[in-house]
Amino acid sequence: TLADRLTGALGDNAIVRGPAPAPLAKAMGKYRYHVILRSRAVALMTRPLKDVLRTMRWPSKVTCTVDVDAVSLM
Repeated sequence: TLADRLTGALGDNAIVRGPAPAPLAKAMGKYRYHVILRSRAVALMTRPLKDVLRTMRWPSKVTCTVDVDAVSLM
């Protein structure tokens, strides 16, 4: 899974939580899930995150969005 790959790539540089249904789990007919990454610095996550996302193969109807310093999880 995405979370497993991120955990392996980030090692001790970040904490990976999820995937879990988003607080607003279904919006506009689409189901939403989130994976939350926590780290001392965004720079520690940037390269590993890009590398993992580049290798992921998503089904045609799946979209992945990255929100850095999210103000709200809604």
